[in-house]
Amino acid sequence: MNTLKTILSFVALSSILLGVTACGDNTKQTNTAASYVAGYYNSNPPPRDWAVLAVTPVPKDDRVLVQILVSAPNDIGKIKSISRMEQVAVAKLACPVVFPELRDALGANLRVWVELRANNKTLVESVCPQ
Repeated sequence: MNTLKTILSFVALSSILLGVTACGDNTKQTNTAASYVAGYYNSNPPPRDWAVLAVTPVPKDDRVLVQILVSAPNDIGKIKSISRMEQVAVAKLACPVVFPELRDALGANLRVWVELRANNKTLVESVCPQ
């Protein structure tokens, strides 16, 4: 019975260690990708009078989230009045261009998402093309 407990404890500990290691690797990769995305926006601000609020690595969701403030009342009204499909197309206008270093940092699993925000609310969120 003690041998079985020892084996089960070892298996549980191994699973935890593998999970932490995988999570750590993903966190590092996501942070690196977020750094490239933030650098991109420093040199290439979003269109119109939109402003980047935050570039946030979200390792548990395999994504880098870019929050963009839409402050012009005309833009906000237009985005709210169009179809969901059109809103997603508008959100993609704020996506970063995927340059080679960013593509390498994203790898096969990570994606960049943009979230257009106004008045402390999300207008639309979309995944960016790779």
